[in-house]
Amino acid sequence: MQVSLVDTFKFVKFPTTFDISDSFLSVQNGNEIVLQSISCSKVIPLKGHHHEISAINFGPKHAFLLSASSDYLITWKIDEVLDTFNAGGIPRGHIITSMTEAPSLLSVEEKLVCAVFNSYVNVYDIISKETINEIPLGNISCAKFLDNNNLIMSSYSGTVIAWDLLHHNEKWKAQMTHGFSYTSLAVCSDLWQIAVGSSTAVVQEFIFFNKTNQFEENVKIDLMERLLRTNQDWKESGDCSRGQVLDLIYLKKTASTSESYPTSSSVLCATERAIFHINLLNHEVKIASYPGCEIGTLFAKDVRLMQKDDKIFCAAVHIFEAKISIFSVWVYSDQDEATSISVLSSDPVLKSSPLSIQVKLSTKVAPPSDQPVTFKKKVKSSGYTKTPRTTMFKPKTSFTKQSSASKFPPIKKPISQLTFEDAPDWSNGVQEQPIIKISENPATVTCMAVNDRNERCAFALSDATTRIVRLPLPSNCEKSKVISGHNKLLIGCCWSHQSDVIMTYSPDRYVRVWESPFAGEAALQLEVACESKQKCKDLAHAQFYYLDKFILAAVGNSLLLYKYLLHTGPKDDVKRYLNQGKHKQVGSYPINDVQSITCVAAANHMFSYAVLCGVSDRSIAVMDTNRCEYIHRYSNAHTRAPHAIRLFTGSSYFSSTSCNCYVTTAPSDGIKLWDVRMKSCVRKFYNHPCVSKCDVTVSPCGRFVATATDNRAVFVYDVRSPIPLHTLRGKHKVTCLEFSKDSKQIFGGAENSEVYSWNIS
Repeated sequence: MQVSLVDTFKFVKFPTTFDISDSFLSVQNGNEIVLQSISCSKVIPLKGHHHEISAINFGPKHAFLLSASSDYLITWKIDEVLDTFNAGGIPRGHIITSMTEAPSLLSVEEKLVCAVFNSYVNVYDIISKETINEIPLGNISCAKFLDNNNLIMSSYSGTVIAWDLLHHNEKWKAQMTHGFSYTSLAVCSDLWQIAVGSSTAVVQEFIFFNKTNQFEENVKIDLMERLLRTNQDWKESGDCSRGQVLDLIYLKKTASTSESYPTSSSVLCATERAIFHINLLNHEVKIASYPGCEIGTLFAKDVRLMQKDDKIFCAAVHIFEAKISIFSVWVYSDQDEATSISVLSSDPVLKSSPLSIQVKLSTKVAPPSDQPVTFKKKVKSSGYTKTPRTTMFKPKTSFTKQSSASKFPPIKKPISQLTFEDAPDWSNGVQEQPIIKISENPATVTCMAVNDRNERCAFALSDATTRIVRLPLPSNCEKSKVISGHNKLLIGCCWSHQSDVIMTYSPDRYVRVWESPFAGEAALQLEVACESKQKCKDLAHAQFYYLDKFILAAVGNSLLLYKYLLHTGPKDDVKRYLNQGKHKQVGSYPINDVQSITCVAAANHMFSYAVLCGVSDRSIAVMDTNRCEYIHRYSNAHTRAPHAIRLFTGSSYFSSTSCNCYVTTAPSDGIKLWDVRMKSCVRKFYNHPCVSKCDVTVSPCGRFVATATDNRAVFVYDVRSPIPLHTLRGKHKVTCLEFSKDSKQIFGGAENSEVYSWNIS
């Protein structure tokens, strides 16, 4: 955001009432109006009132100007004023109605005008010049028309009121929680959004929610807190009075704005010390000082903001001088917001990339040597050149064990690919299923994973076991298969892309891979390497990568890449060491300036080079495994280190049209939606009471996000709205979440080996 000075105008007295358009600055001067041109030195006096003017306001599209005093409410048509003044005449206004009391402020719609008095509010029709509404409300600080039938008002007592002009009653009301007054108000008629600023420099936004037919709070941002983060020197000076929000407006989409930029997704507001641009989707705040002042310096006594097309102006009255400065504000910079990163890259695999390395992993193991201890070359005996025949009997181990009970039915063919528009509708209702006890032991479900064919679900438990259950759960829960082999509690599990191999891992840096029918020993046991045994960290993440060709693991501050090969052919029941798979480390990518990697996400269903890493310094790093380097870093992505990253990967049911999007979560900072093609967060989901680490998952259709909370609830969000779509309740705190691959069911794991499930009604 850039702020530049356009011009400064001096006055004899301090301006008390003023307004700004794209061409003129109107200032009250006793009982007349001074219309000052911004582009030139033209000054037009407007005379028509007998008493001191108390309120001035430009109409929609700045076609006319309204002024009010204790005698009249007058409208001045700008075209008529200019024509008359250029012809040498005296401009005249049109009286709408007579006044018995001077209003404190005016608000204008196309055909309506609102005048706010001390104890009541009147609404007039400009064409018929009649009073159509008299609202018995006092102590009003701001009033704006949402449309022709709804008037939004804020009061000094800290309330926001929506008044129905047709039925003459109060439609909705909200009270400020911290007990201070509202000083400014902005409305967005297109999306029915309301933004209010308080006397303590706090901005709140309310959006209309169709489900409850009410306005719901979307975001609350403390501007002074953000200002203190920016200027530490000002913080240490002790001059940290909070001030108030003098004015704010919704920024509308213009011709220069990117097509992907949502309409009215940001608010521009001004205080005595700085100008703030608030992104309502991701709650990010950009701060700019008034030109010629440092951030935090007192400058403005009163401010008016205005936008018309690509022009954004800010008129500020100096706090110590009788001056008004006009500033030009530039907010959007689409070139700075885009990156060249993509999860699905079109670049070929480089020759130096570890993804192109063909590592030969021999599965043949040489048998133990049976050679005699002594050997004499002079003795020409065939017995010394060959292995003695000490084996008298060798059991037959080349046969394949047939077991009908261990085999699963043939896999059905994947159904046709669906798109985002074909996603199931969770807004209709949710049906809760009976609670399932996955194990008799009182263990916590730490992770769960549904295979890509939506046939089996794996549950990793804190008792170091994994339960594999066929779907649907209630009818197959007692037929679960148990996998054991770890010494510590499991922190994760995941399926391969082919849905026939499962991986489990624990903090002791052991990763085990199990093949169907998931019985006996692991097909592969991998101990993740650690550079220093003394400073060795726990294993944070492990998964299949690059269409099951590699294993990706994170330990400490390093990403490790392993090439592996599982045993093929018949298994030897006696020499079981021959059945083990082989692995070899082919890459190690440390982040040198951080302590540890907290979470990792990478796509396995496609040939993707991008690996997303949540880092302990609260940032998100993007790793390119093709170029073997970190190509981007989202600094200060959260207020604390993120503990979960989830990609929109799709499934065999839904094509991954939003594969570049992902969500992250951190304690006390909620959930954020990101796009790797953008340099900043796309959206932040509000009303997420999560102080500790809570899991988050995304639906394969890419339309819904589910997250656990500290109060034993599960919130379901639509990615297009920051307000929860549903609030699902559980008996205990939900520790992990997972969508079914058809996006029609949500599974939640909890304590005492309990599993909750919710279906679409």
